[in-house]
Amino acid sequence: MDTTFIDALIEESRKGNRVDGTFTTMAYDNILSLLRSIYGNHIRKENLKNRLKTLKDHFGVCYDNFHGLSGFSWNPITKMFEAEAEVWEELIKAKPEVKKWMRTPIKHYDKLFEIYEEWNEDPITPHATSFTMGHSPEIGLSNQSTGSQGTSSRGTKHKTTMSDKLESEMETMSKGIQALTDMMKDGNHFYERSINIAEKQVLTAEEQVQVAKEQVQIAKQQVRIAERGLVILEQSRPRIYSENDVWNELENLGVMPELRMRCYRFLCREDRAKREFFGVPADVRLATLYELMKEAGAL
Repeated sequence: MDTTFIDALIEESRKGNRVDGTFTTMAYDNILSLLRSIYGNHIRKENLKNRLKTLKDHFGVCYDNFHGLSGFSWNPITKMFEAEAEVWEELIKAKPEVKKWMRTPIKHYDKLFEIYEEWNEDPITPHATSFTMGHSPEIGLSNQSTGSQGTSSRGTKHKTTMSDKLESEMETMSKGIQALTDMMKDGNHFYERSINIAEKQVLTAEEQVQVAKEQVQIAKQQVRIAERGLVILEQSRPRIYSENDVWNELENLGVMPELRMRCYRFLCREDRAKREFFGVPADVRLATLYELMKEAGAL
């Protein structure tokens, strides 16, 4: 629910329903109406104010610790601040309490930054804080991409070998022409023979270039065939979602802690509901879950 809540806060702020850093009654009414339409009428305005205070406190701690520091960036994938080991070491020496943030994520920092940064006494920009929203570290590749990459690498290797061979042939041809030129300096005795040899070497090089191009095309076709085969194999394999997958998805969707365990137990108990839950797009999963639970009398 946090994601929907924070997006609604940003929208209300852009509408002007925030005065001197404080959201107006109209803003809370609009947000409350939106959240109730999605998550149910059990939500109260006081719940929203308390949750906003908690989010603001967490954001404030990280903002105070990291803003203006060179070398740090917030990773939108891991939701954590990242820096080189020596940079962390220097900061921890000065502020021992920041050590926990080496392994503790701070969700929605980018959106909270948009909400609260302008109301700080010493406002900063994402550039000044090394706040890199575009940062995306390498992540583990799936079986599909790994297989494709492996095939592509073999094609590249083959292409490189042919290029080296062509380069060697061209070098040999160049040396031959140079040798013939030297011979021609002594007279015109070998002139016609030299021309014929040079022409044959040029034709041979052109033929080898054409062969290399054809082999590269064949390698590319093999890569595409392998990629399609992996896609078909991956699609034909039914996905089995573990209990851990269920819990992580509920966290990602921002399900309130007081409802999370009930939703978790419901999905683990009802296989059909779990398949329907994961079968719909992520942006409608939460609404689908609540509908399934209402139908089953679990909510």
